Amino acid sequence: NKVNPETISKLVDKLEQQLIDNPNQIELIKKLAQLKYFLLDFEGALMEFEKGRKLETDDIDFLIGEANTRLILEKESLSEKTVGLFTKLLKERPNDITALLVLADYNFYKSNFKTSKNYYKKLLSLIDKNSLEYNDIKSRLDEIKSFQ
Repeated sequence: NKVNPETISKLVDKLEQQLIDNPNQIELIKKLAQLKYFLLDFEGALMEFEKGRKLETDDIDFLIGEANTRLILEKESLSEKTVGLFTKLLKERPNDITALLVLADYNFYKSNFKTSKNYYKKLLSLIDKNSLEYNDIKSRLDEIKSFQ
């Protein structure tokens, strides 16, 4: 199941051409954003996810795509916009592990320990007790207790 990046690039070009004629085609925008993300063109993917969210504000795929793309681009220094996207995502999907982890860590580093603690506790209820992530989160909760 090898995927040829050149073939995907040609598909991206074709989708971009189709969008010139029909710029509000939601499914084409979504496919283009996902392909650009897959090709590691995060800046390009972000532009498409944002365009899609402007046209379809309630589309969960655009919300997830934009939030995750921003997470990659911003790395350790999350913007308020990105935090807001993950907060909105969590309202739509209360058990979204990525959103919970992002918000837990963000609040931890902002010294919002009570909020962070709630997110970490929720995460512990959702992930396997034998996983490394479980132990990391448990350690983070112990660290929060030492601050209080």
